[in-house]
Amino acid sequence: MADIEVEMKFSLNDVEEFRGVLLAHEAICAGPATTESDEYFAHPGRDFATTGEALRVRSTPLETILTYKGPRLDQLTKTRHEIEAPLVGPMGALAADKSPLAICQILLALGFRSVRKVVKSRQFWTLPDEEYVLVCTIDHIPELGDFAELEIITEEHAWQPARDRLLEWAARLKLDQPENRSYLELLLDHEQRPS
Repeated sequence: MADIEVEMKFSLNDVEEFRGVLLAHEAICAGPATTESDEYFAHPGRDFATTGEALRVRSTPLETILTYKGPRLDQLTKTRHEIEAPLVGPMGALAADKSPLAICQILLALGFRSVRKVVKSRQFWTLPDEEYVLVCTIDHIPELGDFAELEIITEEHAWQPARDRLLEWAARLKLDQPENRSYLELLLDHEQRPS
């Protein structure tokens, strides 16, 4: 069964100020930011923009992950089924070097179409929650600016309490005006605006 991803995204005006807010709430930083490259694909027979689904190949310095995201279950947050398949090399070693190209070539050969790549710098933080593993990321997308994402991965029957907890944390961190569009949607909208 697929996990449920409960997520909220917020635009940040001042990243350093937000890091201070995280530290004041005893959040733990996992280390320096790393680069993630996400290539999104369109299905040959289904319009993911209409259904709200997504298919992505994510490349990081350490791993490659094929991810399917189902339609949203909630309009207040970005809550949806998520299925991730880390691509592993021989002897269990992560095959981050060649896997992204290979999996993209397979998808293209099957009739999928590459929509766009989204490249971001991402720093992971963990928030001190007694009930959930609550992850906060600080993301920088050169074309769009800085964002914070809050995320809980939970089971299907428990997504509503997880959503409520995420909303509580957003208020604690003084994050308001959530951005419900994905980075892909934001970039496509940005590119369609007249210069």
